[in-house]
Amino acid sequence: MSSKKPIPRAEAEARLRETGRRDLLETLQRLPDDVDPRLAADAAVSLVRGESSWLFARKAQVLPLAVIEAVLAQLEATHPRVAWSVFLREVVPPVSVPSWRAALVALLDLQTTYAWGAKQRRAKLQGLATQPALLAGIQAAVVGCDAPPLDMLAVLALDGSDTSIDALLPHFSRAEKDQSAMLDRLERLSKYAAPTPGMQAMLATVRARLDARNDASPVLDWVRGLGFEVDTFSLRVSFGSEEATSRVPRIQASVNIDSTRATWLGVYVTESSLQPPYPGTSFRNDGVARDDLGLGTCTLAELPQWLARAQRTLGVTWSPRVTASASVRGNKRAQLIDWMFGPSR
Repeated sequence: MSSKKPIPRAEAEARLRETGRRDLLETLQRLPDDVDPRLAADAAVSLVRGESSWLFARKAQVLPLAVIEAVLAQLEATHPRVAWSVFLREVVPPVSVPSWRAALVALLDLQTTYAWGAKQRRAKLQGLATQPALLAGIQAAVVGCDAPPLDMLAVLALDGSDTSIDALLPHFSRAEKDQSAMLDRLERLSKYAAPTPGMQAMLATVRARLDARNDASPVLDWVRGLGFEVDTFSLRVSFGSEEATSRVPRIQASVNIDSTRATWLGVYVTESSLQPPYPGTSFRNDGVARDDLGLGTCTLAELPQWLARAQRTLGVTWSPRVTASASVRGNKRAQLIDWMFGPSR
């Protein structure tokens, strides 16, 4: 139990029924043993935001045994194929306060903010890989869900055992088949991959599939048609309107083009306003799109004309001040900017 004095049952349950987040976080760390388990479990699980269990793992480490059991039951009903839920349900039984706390600390290690490949991140993931119970829980989570977090995959890559490779294999096979962005994610595991034959063979297959996909990218046909002889290509441009709202461009936009990504085209336009939500138009080559501003979409080759129409529709003028990074430099990069904005000027 927490070193903080438990709150009386009636007061704790009254607090749990309230909506204030600050009181909830304090209350969860001071629950009495006789608190209503289902009420407390509902409050604890409410801390989960989408796929993120960070706040839950940080603030629900000290719960009465009955509440822990109720949380696990609720997770099985409401989050049956979410990786961190599968992990907890695999690792915690038999239920005890120490096993629960250890599992939540492990979840925090799987959500560290250290940079990918940083030694601090590696140390946390390696620590999980060397604890058999936690490793088995991560293996079960990777097998039990379709899109496990990359850090869980990295733990299995660090382990490199036959059992871990068996857990990873369906994700590698699926990525190879559909050539999706999952290939890019799996290639990142090379930072952590154990030097075992099985692990290295899987990564070699991913690299070969990536090379084949990237060589066939429509971006290369397009950029070569503009006279650029390149093996790979990327361009990222951020820009805005001359017109401003509270000293911020009223319209802010960016274009991302990259032959080495499954999502090789992304266009994003947002209208600034004093309060959210901020309306916008965005689209990608994979069909993901929103169009609050009524601008429509375009192909890569049609981008200059689309930008010209967009500024007319929005009643703005694109600023000549742009921020750009590209795999080509100097005059070649300037030529690309001229191509993009020529019809707008």
